[in-house]
Amino acid sequence: MPEGDMNASRWVVAACDTDVMVSESTSSPASESHDDADHDQFNQSLAWTLRRFQDRFGSSWVPGRVILSSDALQFRPRETESDATSSPTPIALHFDEVIDISTEARLFSKTVRVALASGQVLTFRCRAPEVFAEQLRTVAGAVRALSA
Repeated sequence: MPEGDMNASRWVVAACDTDVMVSESTSSPASESHDDADHDQFNQSLAWTLRRFQDRFGSSWVPGRVILSSDALQFRPRETESDATSSPTPIALHFDEVIDISTEARLFSKTVRVALASGQVLTFRCRAPEVFAEQLRTVAGAVRALSA
């Protein structure tokens, strides 16, 4: 039985190997009003991280591992020999930043698109995109229900 002081946000809901691409949304960013200073600081940090990720990898698919916890999504790029002197540029975001989760069929694959309030889109390419998208929707819905 878990201890009473365990932090539920650290519980891993799902994890899988995936490729990710960060891009700018074609629509304008959604503006949500949050009065929490910590949330605003996190938003600035997320925007900086996503810009750094885009500067480093461009519009290339980046292999790595995505970890879905009960309130956040983390992507950790796989380190290569050329990464020995630099940071692997992980991405972490809270689900209150997510405005849309959808699957998209391409010619030879399906992807999961996660649109963020900041205007960026994370596109994941994985083995079971429908399952992954449903896991994301479930956690995002639970986070929204708890914050309402």
